[in-house]
Amino acid sequence: MVIRESSKVLNLSDDTFSKMKKLRLLKVLCLSNCDGLKYLSNELRLLDWTRYPLRYLPSSFRPDNLVALLLPYSHIEQLWKGNRPLYKLKMINLKESQYLIKTPDFTTTPKLEALIMEGCTRLVDVHSSIRVLKMLKLLNLRDCTSLRSLPTRIGMESLETLILSGCSSLVRFPEIDGKMEHLKTLDLSSCYKIKYLPVNLQQLEFLEELDLSETTITKLPSFIF
Repeated sequence: MVIRESSKVLNLSDDTFSKMKKLRLLKVLCLSNCDGLKYLSNELRLLDWTRYPLRYLPSSFRPDNLVALLLPYSHIEQLWKGNRPLYKLKMINLKESQYLIKTPDFTTTPKLEALIMEGCTRLVDVHSSIRVLKMLKLLNLRDCTSLRSLPTRIGMESLETLILSGCSSLVRFPEIDGKMEHLKTLDLSSCYKIKYLPVNLQQLEFLEELDLSETTITKLPSFIF
């Protein structure tokens, strides 16, 4: 189902989706009149809602079957409280969701492959469980200007791209736990407060692109020479 905002005022009332028990795909483009939204189908595989206007997803929503959650430019503050069974979820895109203040617990998202939170300027930290995401390939935190910390150690063994550019409040880059031998791109540009890199960064022997521009790092990893 695709909903586009038009010249007509379209309101989503309490029961707009309540009879759509089997709805699997929902794509909404820039719809702002949905204060009464209280129900989404638990059968949804794709939830793609650009500029989602509410602070939370409906409390009755059980995203057990969700494969992709795309809420770019949303007003979301927190996806949900506590854990949700998200064993099928492969992608989360919260790009430019500038009201986001808290990430979910990733313990129940073992199949997550892409996590995009670029431009989430109020996000201060990332839940420590992110380090258990063994299938994560892309982590994009570009321009999360309030982000102060990441887990002290990371070991996402499938990670290919890690983007932290513009995280101007980030003080420390985490220790590498394991080889992370699939990591090819590491972008730390404009991370002004990071002064050094962990010694075991040399384990990233398959790294192809390392951007340290506009940082205060003075000692380069030995493996790049």
